Amino acid sequence: QIVSSGPDNLRDDEIRDAFIQMIILARERVIIQTPYFIPDPAFRAALKIAAHSGVEVQIMMPGVADHQVVYLASHSYLEELLEYGIKLYHYRGFLHAKMVVIDGAIASIGTTNIDNRSFALNFEINAFLYNRDLARRCEEIFEEDLTRSYPLEEEWFRSRPLWWKGAASVTRLLSPLL
Repeated sequence: QIVSSGPDNLRDDEIRDAFIQMIILARERVIIQTPYFIPDPAFRAALKIAAHSGVEVQIMMPGVADHQVVYLASHSYLEELLEYGIKLYHYRGFLHAKMVVIDGAIASIGTTNIDNRSFALNFEINAFLYNRDLARRCEEIFEEDLTRSYPLEEEWFRSRPLWWKGAASVTRLLSPLL
């Protein structure tokens, strides 16, 4: 299924809504790879509900930033997700993959980042794959990428310098524009 979204449809954010529905319906595992992670409140709530329901939620982002402001803002959201048992990873290098996989059964690959620009301002297109073999292959790719990643844990966030924490908080204020 091909789904597109963009500023020409001000009524709905089809791709964002599909992602949220997929996350809410997950029973076992949610995998997300994205270069930019600035989720809106509904997306964050879906992730937290999934984690509270016993669903394993894993998010992978690049360990090397191409846009420092977006990178800092992203981490202000990631830190709060740790409290819910969500597993976070930095890929060693830049990661431009944009993939969501649910329960090894449904996968979405496309141009959409997990941010407001992708969800509402940019023209985006994603393929939603309702095929277990393809979804499992996407999980295998994620697992391969995990071998080139490291986990972000509370200690990683605690060890950040004070200026970094302040900058992340300030850039979060810009999130609706990022």
